[in-house]
Amino acid sequence: MNVLVLGDSWGCDFGDPSHQMPLRSLEPQNTWIRYSDHVIYNCSIFGGSNIATLNAGKTFLQNKINNKAKPIDLIVWYYTELGRDNHHTNFVFLNNRMYTFNYPLLGTVKIEDSLDWLHNETYKLASEIKTMYPNAKWAIVGGHASIYKPADYDWADFIIEDLISELLGYHVPTSHFQCADHYKNSSSKNIDILESELSKYESLLSVRETESMFIDNVHIDSHIRHNLVTDRILDHFSPKNT
Repeated sequence: MNVLVLGDSWGCDFGDPSHQMPLRSLEPQNTWIRYSDHVIYNCSIFGGSNIATLNAGKTFLQNKINNKAKPIDLIVWYYTELGRDNHHTNFVFLNNRMYTFNYPLLGTVKIEDSLDWLHNETYKLASEIKTMYPNAKWAIVGGHASIYKPADYDWADFIIEDLISELLGYHVPTSHFQCADHYKNSSSKNIDILESELSKYESLLSVRETESMFIDNVHIDSHIRHNLVTDRILDHFSPKNT
């Protein structure tokens, strides 16, 4: 099976838990490995956003189409916090192409409005890829942050809405604005809403600091994710189960 992996740092080591992630890379890895009879192409971006990695995947798949190359059978998307696309307003996604959005600044509108706007932009791009490349199966995993409005992705063939909570065995609050800059640079409007979101972020930070599964206060140990997620996804889509 040919697999394309999209995502942030949580997807960089899919199928290869010994992979040493770069300290900083805003460009897709564009690497591939063979694992358990599968060829795995990886366009994950360390520190990247949902829209950044989806655009990288879209370009990768368009090249596959143009070159009439062997098709991708499965797309695995490690979903991350929506707020990264709010924070990175001038993010270089791929091949020096700049994408800029007129987003609602956090704090100037209700937090739900910011999240809905970011969700809609992300969902629209994912849907474009699905339309462009309709025969590939999809597995979506809420890794660094749980999936916002997961019901909208009911077309996916496999979903883990909240990997952190699933691995730890209890609910962990999700914040989609996991950067202090979101709060210090935001308008003072709706300060109660900002404090509520910051409270969720602080709760998440506390879990990361106390749970031994987190190796660096950000990522769950790659070997745990490899054993419980990589194999689970690939087994789900293996010929014997389809």
